Order: sequence, then structure tokens, then C-alpha cells
Amino acid sequence: MKVFKDWQELIRHALLNYSFAMLSIVLITATQSESLIDLIEIDSILLNLALLIAMLKKIGCRAIEE
Repeated sequence: MKVFKDWQELIRHALLNYSFAMLSIVLITATQSESLIDLIEIDSILLNLALLIAMLKKIGCRAIEE
């Protein structure tokens, strides 16, 4: 199991591997974490993930069209 040092590394890993399961794990972990994560940081993570998913969907649609 890979251990990530921060949220950015985890999101980068998910992006590089196009793993929607990994993105789901990030969402679950971010909302259920017992560590001292500010709500603002969680909101920022969720916003970035939403943008990432939208971007990946756009890339996927483009690939299907081609």
C-alpha cells in the first residue's frame, strides 16, 4: 500500500492513474478524517476533485469522438 505525504500527492497519483476509485477514496478520507483538516481545505479538495473529474470526462469524450 502506498502512503501519501499530502493531499496534492494523492490527487496527482489519482490523476496519473486515471483512477476514479482513488478519487472516491480521497473524498471519503477527506470527509471522515479525524486529523485536524480545516473545512476550507476540505472544500478546496472537493472543488479540485470536481474540476479534475470534469476535465477527465472531457478528455474521455474527446477520445471517444476521435
